[in-house]
Amino acid sequence: MVTARELNLAEIKAIHDNCDIEIESFIHGALCYCYSGQCLLSSFQGGRSGNRGRCAQACRLPFSAKGDKNGCALSLKDLCLVPYVAELAEDGVASLKIEGRCKRPEYVAAAVTALVQARAGETPDLDTLRAVFSRSGFT
Repeated sequence: MVTARELNLAEIKAIHDNCDIEIESFIHGALCYCYSGQCLLSSFQGGRSGNRGRCAQACRLPFSAKGDKNGCALSLKDLCLVPYVAELAEDGVASLKIEGRCKRPEYVAAAVTALVQARAGETPDLDTLRAVFSRSGFT
């Protein structure tokens, strides 16, 4: 089962404790401002439905309700749960999901390297991960 991105660790653990099912959770990459992938912005602006895996990431474009042309009112920071890999495993997460769509190979390599380091009990290299791509840090 792939958990929704908005679930917290206690909710994921409850699913694991009450169901005989493998759990996959998203641990690194772009957060969407919609709830459970129910987004129409990409579809309205570019005809590409985020609900069908074709999101154009229209919410990442610089626009705001106040007319500030430099503002990014909807652009969220990327999620980074790499430092919490051990806790996720303890609470039943068997598979970890890293966003790689529309990303450079350097980004994917840095994310995978940080994850491998964290799973090995080492300190993950988050500085390199921030350097290859970050929306002003991680959340």
